[in-house]
Amino acid sequence: MLPLPTLLVQLLLACDGGGVVLPFDSADSGAPTDDSADDSADPVDDSATPSSCALTVSGELHVEEGVPVALTFACNGAVNLDDPLTVALPEGAAWDAATWTLTWTPGLDQGGRYDLLAETPSGASGSFTLWVSDAFLNEQNVEVDPTLYQEEDGLPVLHLTFDPNLNSGSDTPATLVFMGRTYSVEAQTRGASSLSYPQQSYTIKFAKEDRLDADALGWEKFDDLVLQTTFDDVAGIRNTLSHRVWGSLDPTRLTPQTAMGVVYVKGRFHGLYQLIERVDDDFYKSRGLAEDGNVYKSVNHDANFYSTNSWGGAKYTWHDGYEKREGTPTESEPGAFDDIDALVEWAATSPNAIFRDELADWMLPEEVMDWFFFVSFGMVTDSAGKNAHLYHDPITDGPFRITPWDYNASWGQEWETSRIDVTYLTDFVYANRLFEAMLYDDVMSAEVWARYEEQLSGPLSEEALLAEAQSLLDASQWARTRNWRRWGGRYKGYFGHGANPDDEAEYLLTWIDDRHEIIADWVARGGQ
Repeated sequence: MLPLPTLLVQLLLACDGGGVVLPFDSADSGAPTDDSADDSADPVDDSATPSSCALTVSGELHVEEGVPVALTFACNGAVNLDDPLTVALPEGAAWDAATWTLTWTPGLDQGGRYDLLAETPSGASGSFTLWVSDAFLNEQNVEVDPTLYQEEDGLPVLHLTFDPNLNSGSDTPATLVFMGRTYSVEAQTRGASSLSYPQQSYTIKFAKEDRLDADALGWEKFDDLVLQTTFDDVAGIRNTLSHRVWGSLDPTRLTPQTAMGVVYVKGRFHGLYQLIERVDDDFYKSRGLAEDGNVYKSVNHDANFYSTNSWGGAKYTWHDGYEKREGTPTESEPGAFDDIDALVEWAATSPNAIFRDELADWMLPEEVMDWFFFVSFGMVTDSAGKNAHLYHDPITDGPFRITPWDYNASWGQEWETSRIDVTYLTDFVYANRLFEAMLYDDVMSAEVWARYEEQLSGPLSEEALLAEAQSLLDASQWARTRNWRRWGGRYKGYFGHGANPDDEAEYLLTWIDDRHEIIADWVARGGQ
């Protein structure tokens, strides 16, 4: 394995400033001139002097070990033998100077990033990145060196090792290698139904004095990390897209940092993952809130802000459907749920007019509205009445804050990957009393639909949503295909139907495109 550092994909397809050679002008040079020169002399023919050269390359820049590579370079679309091109070659590669063609078959130990610097004597230059991914399905494959194999097809690689296995509910010592640095961490599997997936999700906890390098992800300082599986999302971007859309609705929305990445487990390609900042006490502290505030997670549909559970029966407690994740008293101690009990009781029992007048004392009204917009536009069916973090500081008694979570059921698919018709509309009143109180009050509902219309011209515009989705799909396209090669057969066996990454990506984009017009019409009708 060759050392191939750096994180971001860079493909420079133009010459730099030093590649421009101008005809010599003695008048501008400060050199003495001969005024007696014959003005009638033939002008200098400078047509052969290179003035610029846009270097380009044709051929596949994303390959797997053992697959032949043929890259042909050109200067302004042609080979210029009078200005010969040289290219920094990987070990074992060949260069044909007559055709400006690089040929190479990477060995099974040569995966990684190769920055090919191409230069001509005239000064034209360009840097082209060739990505060689690990041939994980080859029986003779050589296991990658985790300290050197730092990127794959433009995405960061995280190497996770543990012995013997991980489980949910308890932390296990593990090793994580990222960007050449080794971290001693604690890890566990995470999720509910997703615990049965062959490609599982993980929670990674770092020592306070040895946290993951946030700069390498383009993040601000953070604490712990969630590696979210894409097994139930063939498009591979739904969780990341959803977090970013939620954060775009208002600068004050509490949103975890996200990125796309590739995970290797015990030396083998384990697939495309969504890297998500874990929502915990440090998450809120880094956003200016009290570190010792209470954090609750709604884990089932009983967390609906009604006095009845999701089946219509009476609740045992007001906090049915919630777990307490942070804060004191701890979950098992008396009084642990006092503040959220009070919130749910108020929401469930207050007449709509009282709810409208007092909502700002309990929550941020526009944040609750944005929650409704977010889940109703994207059909985020599993996050309208559950899968949300609620934060509250009982000392200052500030407003409860919302951070939705878990988005495999979104943007045209249900949690078990069945399709959601793009024309389907719901206000999710059945799942969330907060939405009912807003929408069934004449005064507040007018405010809700007016703000929804504004958001449809801003962060929920067709252009904004498609741009974000397309950007994520572009960045993950090769990892998404490799992920399907790794898990596609198991996906079909688990969910009972097939898909493929390209078709799923097109389906998601089309769904968003069509959805905007449908929602805009619904909003214009006030949800009727």
